[in-house]
Amino acid sequence: MKKKILRILGVVSVMVCVVGFSVLILVRPPSFLRITEVVVISPLKHVSGFDLIRLSGVKKGDNIVTLSLAKVRQNLLRYPWIREVRLSRRIPARLLIWVEEQEPVALLEYPESASNTASTASTAGTALYLVNYEGVAFKKAESGDPKDLPILTGIAQEEIASRLPSLVALLKTIEDLDLVGSLGVSEIRWSGTGGASRAAVWRATHE
Repeated sequence: MKKKILRILGVVSVMVCVVGFSVLILVRPPSFLRITEVVVISPLKHVSGFDLIRLSGVKKGDNIVTLSLAKVRQNLLRYPWIREVRLSRRIPARLLIWVEEQEPVALLEYPESASNTASTASTAGTALYLVNYEGVAFKKAESGDPKDLPILTGIAQEEIASRLPSLVALLKTIEDLDLVGSLGVSEIRWSGTGGASRAAVWRATHE
């Protein structure tokens, strides 16, 4: 009986120690569990490593055990140039960030009246939006953004979601042709009745 009581007391003592240590890590983590370095390990083209770390919301001294990777990922994906994010804890005190950036393949000509704010990169009465290879317009073109890209025109606002992916696919097909690929595509215009009716095969820089 005595041995059984001692055994129970031993188990209880171990559990108390484990719980106490866990609480200590959560509330007052030791220095070796406080983040000392956030490292961006992917090559970057459109956003700087400094901006990524700032956007992540992670600060030196944060508890690496309780850090919410889901929240950090959500913070980073709010930035329009970031398409995908992967994060990894490196115990004791490092956080690694890998991002895949958006890669624009075209510009979407969008009626200015459908935009809430004036664009710094627009043609008369229109605004330009950067479009990725999936056919998603992911951000309004601003000063400093790539503009030497084919322009997709003639798409009504209500047709963008359904028509844009097919126009991007058509653009890729045209650009894969030997002759066109050497010259480049300047514009693909969507016709509401006849489909994609015009594709100019010269490259022009859109200022």
